[in-house]
Formats: sequence, structure tokens, C-alpha cells
Amino acid sequence: MPNMKTKRLCLSVSLGLFTTLLHASAQNIFVANFSIGTVSEFNSSGTLINATFASGLSEPFGLAFDSSGNLYVASSSTVSEYNSSGTLLNPSFISGLSGAQGLAFDTSGNLYVANQANGTVSEYNSSGTLIKASFASGMSVPQGLAFDTSGDLYVSCRPFRTIQEFNSSGTLINGSFGSGLNQPFGLAFDTSGNLYVVNQGINTVSEFNSSGTLIKASFASGLDDPQGLAFDSSGDLYVANEFNNTVSEFNSSGTLIHTISDPSINGPTFIAISPAPEPSTSVLAGAGMLALLAFRKFRRGAA
Repeated sequence: MPNMKTKRLCLSVSLGLFTTLLHASAQNIFVANFSIGTVSEFNSSGTLINATFASGLSEPFGLAFDSSGNLYVASSSTVSEYNSSGTLLNPSFISGLSGAQGLAFDTSGNLYVANQANGTVSEYNSSGTLIKASFASGMSVPQGLAFDTSGDLYVSCRPFRTIQEFNSSGTLINGSFGSGLNQPFGLAFDTSGNLYVVNQGINTVSEFNSSGTLIKASFASGLDDPQGLAFDSSGDLYVANEFNNTVSEFNSSGTLIHTISDPSINGPTFIAISPAPEPSTSVLAGAGMLALLAFRKFRRGAA
């Protein structure tokens, strides 16, 4: 019965393709552990993969991935670079910083670093060469960094309880984005362009639209000294809780769905989610082979 075989073969191919592509798009969670100088790696289910993906760091804070999948870690006066396997590529990709905190890449591959001690954000190219020592300046204790889709950079300034917005040239265009903040720390945008802000002073995460209008004062609550934020490709939000050594996962409605707790997490600060890769050549080739084999099998069954 060719029709039945067709259905079975289509289902078999679809399941094979789905499994292959699902595996290819898996994302891991990376946590900077301030207290013990490490970065821990977990899979998307919260299972520990590597307790010391990176180690020997001095009070690590900011984490950021480049477009090649290399991870950059800010620790005190330096930014170190690791490949996707945790091999140290450059211990001083950037040096001479002043209390490095948040990190963020723009769409051109330039890396921005928040310097807590001197109230600036520095800009470096993809080779670690300084472009602007003070891309943004005049801030009090800059912490988190995040770019919107227009290329504007947002900086959280904890003591001033403000979010400052700078355009791609480093010009301040909004000195008080959002309102009602309480010691803002980590920043992250969702795919709709809404900005999420950690209120470290009151253990919440607030949600603002792209104009700075408050959507939810407590999108997430019940946190314990929250610091860094990161979204995965499914739209789930991860929050690092420094005091109880956990990472909380919230769905797009703000409901707590999972808590990552592991001895490797100690004084968590910032979080990074590995980029969801595009289907590789090998994945596409495998998918094509599955389809070809299914077609040949179908032809033999129909003959």
C-alpha cells in the first residue's frame, strides 16, 4: 500500500530531521562565579556539564559570546577569551581595565566593557584593540550592558538608580530610561524589544517597552540578590541569585519554571547563553541523506 508507506516514510524522515536539528540548536548556560573565580557550564535542562569551564579568574563578572561562539569573561582589570570547549585562547584579550563589569557585543563584532571604577564604557574591536576608552562616560558605577536592535547601548547605573541610553556614536540620548528602579544591575532584551532590568535592592526584575514605559514592575520576584540576566532562544529568562547560589529560570509570562542549584555555583554574578547555531553543513548533509534514503525506500516499496 504505497499511500501508507508514504506516510510512514514521511513521518520517519520528519522525526529524524527534527531530532537532528533539535540537537544542533541546543544552548548551554554559563555562570560566572565571583567567589571562587570560575565559570560553570550547564545544559539547557540545568544539568552540570563542566564545573570549571573557566577557572583561575579574579572575581569574574561580565560574560559575552562573540559570533564565532567564543566566550569572553570580565574579571577585575582584564577580559579573557575562551573557545567553545573552554580552552583559554587569550588570558588578556583586553587589559588595563578599571573594575570590569558587564560586557556586550554590537552587530559589528566590537566589544564594550563597563568600567565600574571610572564610570565609563570602553569600546574594542574584534582583535582587542582599543577604539574608544570612553565610548560612554560620566556614569556612577556602570554595571549591566545591553544593545537594542537599533544599535543603542543601555547601561545600568546602580547608585543613580537609572538606565542610560547611548546611540551608536556614544552620545547620550536618554539619561533616565525607565522609572521606579532600585539598584539596577543586569539588563537583557527579549525578541520583542522589551528591556528587562534587575532591581537588586528589592529582589525583582522589571519589564519596560522600547520607549521606557513600565510594563511589569515585578515580572520576576522572590529572588535573592539578583545580578545578571540572559534570555535563551525559547524566550525563557535566567537570573543569577548571588546570595543563595542559584539561577532562576522564568518563562515568558514571568512564572518560575526551574531553579538551577549546584555546588559549582558560588557567588553567581552574570550569565551567558551559548548562541543557538544555524544548521551546519553536516546537519544539512545528514538531512539530505535521510531524505534520499527514504525516497529510495519508497520507490522500492511502490514498485
